[in-house]
Amino acid sequence: MKKILLILSFLFTLGLNSEAQITGGDITITAQDSFTYQVDLVVYRACRSDSIPVPNMLFVKEEGSNDSAHIPLSRKSIEDISQICTSAATGCDPANSPFTGSGMEKHIYTGIIDLNDTSYDHLLNSCVLRFFVHIDERHLEINTGPGGTNYYNFSLFNRCRAPLNNSPKSLIQHRYINACNQPVYRSLGIADTSDRDSLSFSIGDVFTSENTSASFNSGYTYFIPFQVYYGTYTYPFSNPLASPPIGIYLNGETGELVYTPTRCDEVAVIDIVVDEWRDDSIISTTRFERVFTNDTLYNYTPYFEDAITLTYDACVGTELCFDIEIFDPIYVPPPSAPPATSDTGTLSWNHEIEGAEFSVRYEDGIAIGRFCWTPDSADMTGKPHFFTVEATDNYCPRTYSSSTVYSILVREPLNKTVEVDSLGCGLFALESVWDSISGLNAGHSWTLLDSQMNPLPNAELSRFSVSDSNISTSSIDTLKVRKGGTYYIKHELVNFPFFCNNTSYTKINVPNQFTVDLSFRDTTLCYNSSALLVGSTNNAQGSVSYQWYRGDTSYLQDTFAFLPIDAQTQGMDSTYTLYATDQAGCVDFLDTRVQSYDSIVVYFQDSLDVCNDSIQVTITESSNNVQWNNSKTGSTIWIAQSGVYTATITDANQCKRSTSFRADIRPLPIIPLKDTTLCNGDSLDAGPFESFEWSTGATTRYYEPFAQGQYRVDVVDVFGCENSKVFNLWLKIKPAVVILGLDICQDQGIIDLDSQVVLQPTNPLRGDQLWTCLKCNGSDFSKMIEDYSTNSDPDYFLNVQDSVYSVVNNKTDSLYIRYTFTDTNGCAVSKDALFRVHKKPDAPVIYKDNSTGTMRSNDTVFWFRNDSALNRYSDYVNANVFGVYKAYKLDRFNCRSEFSNELERTIGVETIESLGIRYYPNPSSGQVFVEDPGNRIVELHLFDAQGKELLMEYERNGKQFIVNYDAPAQIVWLRVSTENGMYYLKLLNLP
Repeated sequence: MKKILLILSFLFTLGLNSEAQITGGDITITAQDSFTYQVDLVVYRACRSDSIPVPNMLFVKEEGSNDSAHIPLSRKSIEDISQICTSAATGCDPANSPFTGSGMEKHIYTGIIDLNDTSYDHLLNSCVLRFFVHIDERHLEINTGPGGTNYYNFSLFNRCRAPLNNSPKSLIQHRYINACNQPVYRSLGIADTSDRDSLSFSIGDVFTSENTSASFNSGYTYFIPFQVYYGTYTYPFSNPLASPPIGIYLNGETGELVYTPTRCDEVAVIDIVVDEWRDDSIISTTRFERVFTNDTLYNYTPYFEDAITLTYDACVGTELCFDIEIFDPIYVPPPSAPPATSDTGTLSWNHEIEGAEFSVRYEDGIAIGRFCWTPDSADMTGKPHFFTVEATDNYCPRTYSSSTVYSILVREPLNKTVEVDSLGCGLFALESVWDSISGLNAGHSWTLLDSQMNPLPNAELSRFSVSDSNISTSSIDTLKVRKGGTYYIKHELVNFPFFCNNTSYTKINVPNQFTVDLSFRDTTLCYNSSALLVGSTNNAQGSVSYQWYRGDTSYLQDTFAFLPIDAQTQGMDSTYTLYATDQAGCVDFLDTRVQSYDSIVVYFQDSLDVCNDSIQVTITESSNNVQWNNSKTGSTIWIAQSGVYTATITDANQCKRSTSFRADIRPLPIIPLKDTTLCNGDSLDAGPFESFEWSTGATTRYYEPFAQGQYRVDVVDVFGCENSKVFNLWLKIKPAVVILGLDICQDQGIIDLDSQVVLQPTNPLRGDQLWTCLKCNGSDFSKMIEDYSTNSDPDYFLNVQDSVYSVVNNKTDSLYIRYTFTDTNGCAVSKDALFRVHKKPDAPVIYKDNSTGTMRSNDTVFWFRNDSALNRYSDYVNANVFGVYKAYKLDRFNCRSEFSNELERTIGVETIESLGIRYYPNPSSGQVFVEDPGNRIVELHLFDAQGKELLMEYERNGKQFIVNYDAPAQIVWLRVSTENGMYYLKLLNLP
């Protein structure tokens, strides 16, 4: 029989509904007795796939064995769990119909196994049972891993350690669609409500058969089944408290899953493995396989005020209540998207804590949950109690949800004993004794309540000795009750959160007590006034003695029932206490606080310097009853004259006080500036004051403006008086003059000083101006010329009126000339120029360097050949062209020497004819042909008779150069550069 069952199960595994697409599921076991178990199979079906018949593929075997038995199933329910809003049509309609809608169905099947039945008797002595299911195909749309693979899931149940155990179950609905790029807070609400065993959670592998793990796409694994936000971090880092959450976080104690999906097209499978613990041993393992889809919609996912597991402490016998608030803002889409709609959601919980109540109310359309629970001693297990709350919106057409876990630890109260003993005269001795636990300290709180269990308002009716108030925190204390009546002494032992507080009440009856009264209580006296404080008693036995005190330490040698008080001599703020004792020894006391008004204060000091024609003076005290010595009334007056002013103030208590001050009214400093026009470079004078601050940031008395516009200057005089002046400034630009100066050589001849004066006659602010040199030879600078070569006087001078100059010596004369220019606006500028006269340098000597064929000089010189400048400044020149060479020297002042001696190059190379080079025609009219049979020509250049190079173009055509140029009728020279040297060919250029 067993072999037949094995064959049937194998056939069903291969042949079951090849079109059905499974999107997860789980297997849970409920013990009816130690041999009989109910097995519930949950599978999820995508509506777009084929229908699921009553499955015949659930099996059981001993873990590690291959001998399995089939478990017959019956369909318990089919539930449409499509995530659609309430106004939308049903997602899978009709139920379990092929290819209908895009939602999801939850199929629940149940079966019974009795180990005493012959089908399962081989499992009677088995400890760990494996319940498993094998279906052909997972959902094809799973695109990160095992889409389309065989669906294999299992649960383990340890009969030996817990034969009557019930495996944990998921108590909230599976929500399978998440919004990408929004944080996902997801709990399956898995709990063990029957046995209250401990659970631990982890992410497990996904299987296609018992020993075969499903494969995932590149970049994905069973522990990273979808792409999530990591920021700068990588796996395995996770932080569920970050915004947004980082990585994939699974709370191993509560099963809460937190992550932020970053791809909007992923469909992924994840397996949550739940181990059930009892006595530090695992008694069952249940695998909850779920498929999640990341989708992009115009919607926000609702979220909780506290997104991840929140922990509370509860005390036995004390009700714990708290609100659970969700937030679900309305998404405002871009113009191209459908308009936003309200999607007010709902709250639900998984009923995991027995006896607790969960209610929902709505405020402004938002659901707010209210959890309340009063635990008893049986709930004090030392382990937290958990429950899951899920928030689901109603956005159309697809809804989103979040879920979170709450943890509650039930604690026990401390044991204590309270002793209250009457000492007479309204005195009670108090002591609290508690069962001390090593390492823990408890706090105490004593409070006296009236007959209605309300705290007494202050220490006038009751006072604890240690604290000297109506509340005590000492374990041992003495209580004084001043008024007869029925009271309750409340004592609270505080050690939270280690243990719960322990509160008790002791009822006391107090007869009418001996008490003290005072003629007045806390009061205020006028400054320099006095009063009489009178005491009296009630319910006294025999005569009464008195003793007065002021403050804590000041003792008054006064034993009468009255006390005179002087506000000035005895202090402005004092506490007076009267102690009274009757013949029976009962003592009572009462205190009062007496203050006195201070003198009236104004915001100025004894003397006041006022920098204005008048000033407003205000008394700081808020009072209209003010009389001034100048017959003015009111808290504010205007003072326009120097003098002594007195204010007498009467307050609401008819206390009077006078205050005097002297006022000195000083004029404001007068700033000598107004709207004006100024030449640039001139300065503004703000006046003889102590400090200055210009609107430009300058802090000096004199300020040179750089631009026209509006200016402000703030000044402070020696009395500290301040004033400001705002004025407009128009700026005229002075002539911009540059005097270059000049180094003059002795034999320079004609010197044009006009070139040394540079004017810039353009005013960017005022337009063009005309300049006039008023202290030169008029405005004609061309007359400023001196012929040094004909001047016999060694002291050189210039014919310039009113110039200032001096002569240093006959060798090198120095001449200073001052130029003063004034424009038509009257703006003037002066510049000095220095002219120095230098003797010319000695003539250089040139010589031939026969070893290199060059001409050399004893200095750096300018070279000439045949009276034409070679444009070379050096101590040598290549003499590769025939001609007469000479040179002159320039010093650093540009003074030129006489010419050197002349040298002629007479030894040359072969003539150009011997090279076979010829040119024609000559005369020429802009075009010359040059024949070069030996390919000796390297380069051609054309010069006029003065040695200036002319523009020309030439091209080579075989052995011939064609030269084209444009020059006036004259003698021109064609320079031919060959490997042997340079040659000049004389051409007669015709028009």
